[in-house]
Amino acid sequence: MIRDLLKIGVVVILLLGISDGIYAQTSMKNTKYLGVQYHRGSVFNTNRFINGLNSYQRRIKDFESYSLKLGWQTNGEKEWHHVYNFPSYGFGVYSARFKEPSDIGYPFALFGFFEAPLVAGRNVSLYYEWGLGLTYNWKPYNRDLNPWNYAIGSYQTAYIDLGLYLNIPLNKWFEVNVGYSASHFSNGSMKAPNIGLNLGAPYVELRYNLKPRVRPIRRMPPPCDPWQEVLFSFAVGSKQIIRSTQVTGLETPVIDANFATYTLSATWLRQVTHMFKLGVGIDGAYDESINVEVYRMKSGNMMIEKNSHWDKIALGTFGQIEMETGKVSLLGQVGYLVARKENVSYKPDLYQRVGIKYHFHDRMFLGLNLRTYDFSKVDYLEWNVGYRIKWRRK
Repeated sequence: MIRDLLKIGVVVILLLGISDGIYAQTSMKNTKYLGVQYHRGSVFNTNRFINGLNSYQRRIKDFESYSLKLGWQTNGEKEWHHVYNFPSYGFGVYSARFKEPSDIGYPFALFGFFEAPLVAGRNVSLYYEWGLGLTYNWKPYNRDLNPWNYAIGSYQTAYIDLGLYLNIPLNKWFEVNVGYSASHFSNGSMKAPNIGLNLGAPYVELRYNLKPRVRPIRRMPPPCDPWQEVLFSFAVGSKQIIRSTQVTGLETPVIDANFATYTLSATWLRQVTHMFKLGVGIDGAYDESINVEVYRMKSGNMMIEKNSHWDKIALGTFGQIEMETGKVSLLGQVGYLVARKENVSYKPDLYQRVGIKYHFHDRMFLGLNLRTYDFSKVDYLEWNVGYRIKWRRK
């Protein structure tokens, strides 16, 4: 219970950071708006549960969802408003409905979002958007009550949303957005099974500005300062795993035990534009779940043998791209394991990370990363804290 509260607390800090990191640099004069979205789309066929191995014995194809958003439209008073061409940000609630609720549940999410134009026109503009939050009210896997749902193993998951839309102002008060978004739900392997759920849908949004929106004139920012920085971070996580139990005779392949993960990393980054940083780094990861063995005791209890600690350490190097928005940054990494014991797991040497971090101090940050492999399979979540050394290149 305490661990769950701590996890929720870190996400709340990050979501508040999205607002604080941006709103602290803006004026109270920024226009607030309300938006109502409707999605109707498809469930991507990414696992056997979705493909028909469920209590309904049919392919899970469709869903619909609703979102209510409260946003702030930046007004051009700060330089970064012009860098991002007058973005907006805010919070929202999301609710999804499936035709198979007894297997999936009735999920709803609380999320923060950021939106900015890619191409701004007088009558129509093309925007990108991303959202991050927590989803609740799933009906997760349970060996006795819901043995079908191998996609979701916990009552709460992360919510990640990416999209593109066309913005069409009707007048100074009302706007219509028409777009497409893709959403991912996963608990980061903190509770197995965790294959995850992926949705894609066109949507329509009606937006109401609480004050008449006046579009400012964009001015181009000055040349980008050649900043460089080195970041040191420490991350912790927890995961569960699935192992074949045909030989051991266990009743279920899900191992209901928690395994800790720890990661130390060092990253060098260079500011290449006002929006983006590029760099490289190294990390050392300790994954307690690597090379575990499972046995059935005579008493009927399950025993997990964790073996040598040295077998669980892996060293990697990675490239990183980072998108900076005030105190909040989004990051992506592609890495390669250069040193680990051979044949200790089924995971490939190539790995990836996506994450968000919030600089609550000029030199310190909190973050949340999702480590994956094969560009689609979740390994585990990393809750991290870091320190930054920053200097200007002459």
